[in-house]
Amino acid sequence: MTFVAAPLLLGLILVAVPLWLHRTHREAPRRGFSSLFLMRAAEEPVHAERTLRYLVLLALRCALLAAAALAFAGPVLSGLLREDGGASEGDEARVPLVVLDRSLSMARADVWDDALRRVERLAADGPAVLVGAGAELELLTAARRSISPEAARLGYGGLVSRVAAVAANLPREGTGFALHLISDFQASAVPDRFNALIEGAALPLIVHPVGGTEDNWAVESLQLSGDEAIARIASHADTRREAGVVLRVGEVLAGRTTRVLPARARTEVRFTLPPDTQAALDTEVVVSLESPDALPADDRARAVLRARRSGSALAIVASRDAAAEYVAAAADAAGLPFAPTRVGGRRGSEDWPAGVELVALLDPGGLSADVSRRVSRLLAGGGGVLLAVGPRTAGAGVLPVIEQAVERTVRADAGDARVVVEDPGHPAAGDGWRDVAVFRSVVPVEPTAGEVILSLQDGRPLLTEYRIGPGRVLVLYTALNREWTSLVVRPAFVRFVADALRYLGNDLGALEAVAGAALYVPAASVQVFDADGARVLGLASTADRPTVRLAEPGFYTVRTPGRSTLLAVNVDPRESDLRAADPGLLARWEDAIGVEAVGSAPVAAAEGERGVTDRERPLGIWLLALLALLLVVEPLVANVGRLPGLPRKVPV
Repeated sequence: MTFVAAPLLLGLILVAVPLWLHRTHREAPRRGFSSLFLMRAAEEPVHAERTLRYLVLLALRCALLAAAALAFAGPVLSGLLREDGGASEGDEARVPLVVLDRSLSMARADVWDDALRRVERLAADGPAVLVGAGAELELLTAARRSISPEAARLGYGGLVSRVAAVAANLPREGTGFALHLISDFQASAVPDRFNALIEGAALPLIVHPVGGTEDNWAVESLQLSGDEAIARIASHADTRREAGVVLRVGEVLAGRTTRVLPARARTEVRFTLPPDTQAALDTEVVVSLESPDALPADDRARAVLRARRSGSALAIVASRDAAAEYVAAAADAAGLPFAPTRVGGRRGSEDWPAGVELVALLDPGGLSADVSRRVSRLLAGGGGVLLAVGPRTAGAGVLPVIEQAVERTVRADAGDARVVVEDPGHPAAGDGWRDVAVFRSVVPVEPTAGEVILSLQDGRPLLTEYRIGPGRVLVLYTALNREWTSLVVRPAFVRFVADALRYLGNDLGALEAVAGAALYVPAASVQVFDADGARVLGLASTADRPTVRLAEPGFYTVRTPGRSTLLAVNVDPRESDLRAADPGLLARWEDAIGVEAVGSAPVAAAEGERGVTDRERPLGIWLLALLALLLVVEPLVANVGRLPGLPRKVPV
C-alpha cells in the first residue's frame, strides 16, 4: 500500500473530533430551579444510557472523516514484486529489454562489475536484448565483458519513452518486453518533475540499483582570463581533504599548489600563466588534482589558449563612413581576430587587404566587377559575407551577391516595428532584440528563398541567410544607422556583429564542448581529429548546420575551410556528484509503470508528483464512493426518531 499524497493522512487527526463531542454529550445536563443552582454539586458520576443509535452514529462520523482523509491521500495497492527488483508474475513471460547505464558515474570498477553481473543474470534464463544508455541509446551486440562505460551523462527524464521507441523497432517475442534499468541512479540525473520519468512509458519497468553514494572531488571548470588560469574545484564529500593542484601548459609543468578542500563546497584556485605563453599555435592548458578518488576522469579540466592570429582581415565596403565605423568599433569591442579594413566599392579593389576572410557590404549600392569577382572567390572558398541593405542598394533594385530583386521604395513604418526571432538556435540570432526597433526596411519583391532568422511583426524578413556554394551570406534588410533602426545604439549591436562575423568567418574560438553532448560547429564543412590524428568525424558541405558529438574528454583538432583550431572537451560536472537518488522515489517510479500499461500511456500524475497505472489499482475512487454513501447515511441515523414515520427510539 502506497499513497500519492501521504501528508494528507494528517487529516486522520480529525477522527478525534466526534469522539470528543460524543463524550461530552454523555454528561447529563443540570436541571432544576434557579435557587438550586447556588447549592454545591454532588460528586456523583452521571451515567447516560448508551443506545445502539449513539454507537452507530459515532462509528459513522469517525468512518466519514477517515474515508475523506484516506481518499484525498490517494492510496494505491501495488502488485507484488519478486525479490531484487524482479518482475511480477505477469512480467516473467516478457523478454528482458536490459538498459545498461553507461554514463561516467558508472565507471567505478566495483559498480560496473556489479552491473555486468546483473546483465548476465537477466540473460541467463533466456533471450534478452541489451541497450546501452549514455549520450545516445544503442543496441549492444559485443561481448558483455568488452562493453565499457562512457564519459557522457545520462538523464532519466524521458528515458523510458526513448527506450519504448527503440523497442517499437525490435521484433517482439511472446507478450513483448519488460524494461530492466541497471544504473547507479544518481540524484543529479533525476528530473524535477516526476511526470518526466513516466511520460510516454509503454513498457513495465524494473529498476536494478547498483553502487551507492561515494565521496568524490572534481575540477569542475577552467577559465583563461588575461594572464591567469582560474580553476574551480568541487567537493562532493562530507569530509575535508587536502589535495595537490597542478597546472600544465602544453608539455610544461607551469604550477603546483596544495589546497584544503572543504566538505560539499567549491574552491577557486588561480594560477599565473608563464610569460610569452601565447604563440602562433593554439596551446593546451590542463589543471588536474593529484589526489585519487572515485572518478579519475573528472580530476582534470582542459582549456585552449588561443593563438594570436595575424594576416586575417575583414574587408568593409560601405557607402557611409558612419556604418563602417559602427561595425569596426563593434568588432574591436568584441575582441574579434579580424582586422577591419575599409575598401572601395565601385572604384575597384586596389586597396583590398591581404588575408581577407570575410566581407561586410554596408549599403554598397552596385559593386565593381573586380570586387564582385573577389567576393565570389571568397564564397567559393567557404567564406562569408554580411550584407546590410540601405537606400543606395534599394535604389538599384537588385541586391548584390545574391541577385535578389527588392522594392525600390523604402518601406517606412508609422510606428516602431519590433523584431521577432524566428530561429533562436542560429548563432547570429543572439539576445536583446526585444529592445530593438526598425523604422525603415527594404522589402524583397518575391518571397525570400533563404532561411529567415529574424523578421518584423508583419512578417517581413529582417535577417536572412543564403547559401552560395560552400559560402554563406547574411542579409540585413535595414541600414546600420540611427535613421533606419535603433540597433546601432542598443547593446544588442555589438553582440550581433560579433556573432555574425564569427559565424561567417568560421571562427571557432568560442567553441566549448562537453563529452557526449551535441556541439554545433558554425562552419559549412567540418573535420574533427582526435589527439592521435585519427579522424573522428568528417562532414561535407551541406545545407544543414553540422552537429558533432565527442564521446571522450580530451583535446581535438577541428578543421574548417582555411582554419584549424584546438577544441577542449571536458566531462559534464553533474556526473561528479555520486549521491544516489532516494530509494522511495525509485519505488514509486517502478510502481507507476505496470504490466497493463503496455501499449497505452500511463495516467498522468496528480499535481506532478507521481503517476498511477492499471497495475497499481488505485483505491481513491472506492473511498470517495464510500464517503458519498456515508454522507447520505449519517444524517439519516442522526435524525432517527425526529422524522415522521420513523420509530422514536432504536432498541438496545
